[in-house]
Amino acid sequence: MGFFGDEYLALDNDPSVLAKLLIEYDSSDKKTLSTGEEWELAEGWSLVAQQIDLDGNKVWLELKKDGTTIDSAIIDSDAVVATDRTYVYEDSDDRAIFYCYIDAVFRGVESNVVQLKYVFLRSDNLLEIDNGDTFGNFDVKGFTIPAGSAVIGQAPAGGAALAANDVALYMRSNTDITLDADDDDTIYGDVILHTADDAATLRCYLQKTVTIAGATAAEEEVTPTEEVTTPAEENVTAPAGEEGAGGEEEAGGAPGFEALFAVAGLLAVSYLVLRRRD
Repeated sequence: MGFFGDEYLALDNDPSVLAKLLIEYDSSDKKTLSTGEEWELAEGWSLVAQQIDLDGNKVWLELKKDGTTIDSAIIDSDAVVATDRTYVYEDSDDRAIFYCYIDAVFRGVESNVVQLKYVFLRSDNLLEIDNGDTFGNFDVKGFTIPAGSAVIGQAPAGGAALAANDVALYMRSNTDITLDADDDDTIYGDVILHTADDAATLRCYLQKTVTIAGATAAEEEVTPTEEVTTPAEENVTAPAGEEGAGGEEEAGGAPGFEALFAVAGLLAVSYLVLRRRD
């Protein structure tokens, strides 16, 4: 799910407990590690392929946080069941923090390597939200969609129509936003609403500036909305449930979370909704 420009997960399908999504490989992504190599992940997490057995089938993985070993396991790449080829590290509530699928292991004369797929990592620093919390121009009003909400009946990105009492992070604007030509209005943090320099036709879009390590700062933009006259009123974010780690490789889908995004008007009804379970 999206939360003011960043990707988050609603743990246990609870929109009041969010974890930032740090890494999520799709089915085409792969990572190759040589034995002894330490892969720096994010937020101090790293993964080391310590050893490969003499038969070239099993790999010893070690997970670290801030340089300290947190967990380790030996995974058999010849296992028939996909979950037996998946290394998973969970928190104290049995919720996955990191997992990866062992796609292949190779033992050679000069080097030993392991190939990983479906890598997933989320933050262990949770964002816990209470009713009444404020995020910039928005106040949290609850964790279900109330009856009479303007988003009821909407079917964002081709998903199921939203209904009253659906589980969601429900927010409303706490101030009016006056739109002037060639102006920036801060929504929350580094997310702004930019209005084009055109007094005849009001055009605006959401903008977030991000810094990529080793690269020049870039901008993420939402397609401009034409002729918008209504200020922000509602912001609804519905969570995704966690899917199990692993899964058959032939299924073609990486384990994790799928998000569907929709923006209706100039934040008149701005929400990000993930596919609801039947």
